[in-house]
Amino acid sequence: YDNPENLERHKNLVHRMYKVVSGFVNGQLAVAAIAGTATLIVLLSLSATLGLPANLAVPLAVIIFFAGMIPMIGATIGAVLVSLVLLLNSPTAALVFVIYFVIYQQIENNFIAPTIQAKNVELSALAILSAILIGVNLYGLLGGIIAIPVAGCLRVLLLDYLEYAAKRRKALDKN
Repeated sequence: YDNPENLERHKNLVHRMYKVVSGFVNGQLAVAAIAGTATLIVLLSLSATLGLPANLAVPLAVIIFFAGMIPMIGATIGAVLVSLVLLLNSPTAALVFVIYFVIYQQIENNFIAPTIQAKNVELSALAILSAILIGVNLYGLLGGIIAIPVAGCLRVLLLDYLEYAAKRRKALDKN
């Protein structure tokens, strides 16, 4: 780099993009923790009311947590696995869990995840949902997974470009 200003600007740009990606990961951890905790509460309630073995609650909630690390669909994948295990132990508990999880998934996908990711990635909830829809439509599952950090990084690049262009215009106006 000939210009130390450009080097500093690019370092700042990379740092801001890193913050977006790490914010996304932290946000996804929070969403997965909420899903795991809510599942644990439901499974413990099912074990108390329907006679489901209580020792299943924690391992099944952990499955939901780890599956929840995949944005939008991970918790559903985990819920299918948990439902199959519950079906082997108590069909009634499996049915109640499926009903609970359909409702929970709607709440997570439309409110919890977009709100948390909007704060962590500094995008609006609408932008988060739009990015995921565009990502899934263009590149399927992988597109849905990377959509939020890509949208956040594009926002950082756009804001940097607009800032830089405004500074250049101001400098040219002075001359």
